Amino acid sequence: MGCHLCELACSVTHHDVFDPGRAYLGIRSVYVDDGLLVRASLCIGCDACVDACPTGAVSRENGGYVVQRDLCTGCGACVQACPQQVVRITDGVAGMCDMCRDAGMPQCVQWCRPGALVVAG
Repeated sequence: MGCHLCELACSVTHHDVFDPGRAYLGIRSVYVDDGLLVRASLCIGCDACVDACPTGAVSRENGGYVVQRDLCTGCGACVQACPQQVVRITDGVAGMCDMCRDAGMPQCVQWCRPGALVVAG
């Protein structure tokens, strides 16, 4: 089923609340022929959010994404463009994985007890 600690770590790091629905990643459990499969939806760094933003509010910086709050209109184009469905609009502003640049390392990785999440590259 997944422990969801990564989602909780993400949401509390970015929103000061334990709410998996506000995390910039998602853990889903699905049944397949062989049993239960846990799948993670993570930012894959495809830049679809950057390309979709009509105001240029989204950019990539140090492996993560930065949203300039004063330019973001909250239109949701980045949400629609994200193939992993891990971009959120919160309080009228887009949010996405920034690799937890203020925390020093991605907190989803830090709190992943099974070690399933790692920083690649």
